[in-house]
Amino acid sequence: MAHLKRHLWSLIIRPHNRQNWLFLMSRLVDWKNSNHKKPIIINGARQVGKTWLLKEFGSRCFDNVAYVNFDNNAAMSMLFDEGYECSHEHAVR
Repeated sequence: MAHLKRHLWSLIIRPHNRQNWLFLMSRLVDWKNSNHKKPIIINGARQVGKTWLLKEFGSRCFDNVAYVNFDNNAAMSMLFDEGYECSHEHAVR
């Protein structure tokens, strides 16, 4: 995973706090407006609002949003059975 760090953009989610949410939302908007987007990793403890934050960001900043929960979707989870290396062969079509 260390070799991927330079290719990723990450946010660490901490427990609920309005100031924290405003900061995180502004960081996501900055990412959206960037010309050099990198994949996002959202990291945080259970039940701190990671899913809520991304759903809220999606609804505020995009006309169309797809939500896929890998916990209960075996077909999507299988995409990563062989690891996280990406190539054109593994692209979802």
